[in-house]
Amino acid sequence: MAAISDYLESKLLNFIFRKGTFDKPTNISVALLNTVPGDNDTGATMNEVAIENQNQAGVAVPTQYARASLGDPAVDGDGKWTDVGNDPNSAYFVYTAAVDVSGYYYPLYLAEAQANAAGGTTSTNYEFDEFPGVSFYKPDNQGDIKNPVNPDPTEIVYRRYDGNGFIQNDDNITFERAGRNGWGIIKAVALMDSDTYGEGNILMYAPLEVEKSIGEGDIVQFIPSQLEISLK
Repeated sequence: MAAISDYLESKLLNFIFRKGTFDKPTNISVALLNTVPGDNDTGATMNEVAIENQNQAGVAVPTQYARASLGDPAVDGDGKWTDVGNDPNSAYFVYTAAVDVSGYYYPLYLAEAQANAAGGTTSTNYEFDEFPGVSFYKPDNQGDIKNPVNPDPTEIVYRRYDGNGFIQNDDNITFERAGRNGWGIIKAVALMDSDTYGEGNILMYAPLEVEKSIGEGDIVQFIPSQLEISLK
């Protein structure tokens, strides 16, 4: 997630530095938006996908859109999100400036078993001064080491390792199949403290790296590790 809302910022700052209190939300839901919201937007003011469209006769037709609820984080959270910093499945690349071994190493995994499975063979362990205490594993028959060229400047195939300040969805997040006339162009996603359409507060939001047009019959889904949240 790229941005924290004004609502969440004020709650956290008052909770940490003043006498304010902040009750844990009783629901976390994912919302899809047709435009990127502002920090001061809410569930009532953001441009969320419409729940109905008018047909040529002026009759309201449901779009089948609803927020994807992840339940109560105090009850369901551990089953919905990974441990902080635990991402054994994604492929990373790491650049090290260490003498005699400088360059890009890729693909790298945080789990040896995943590295072995990705390459269909054995893997080699690497540790870097830039990430003390973190063990990376590279499939022996894939990728490169000490490569002077960044393997993917746009971070689409391989991702830079960001340390342990993140969590990711641990299960599929799936929306209902889009109804009549589709949902338009999805430009952003937001985490809400309510599963009720048009209500609640934005907690965090981010524009999509690639905007997606959702037509009638399409299904929107975030696979595990695709939705990543970090505090920067």
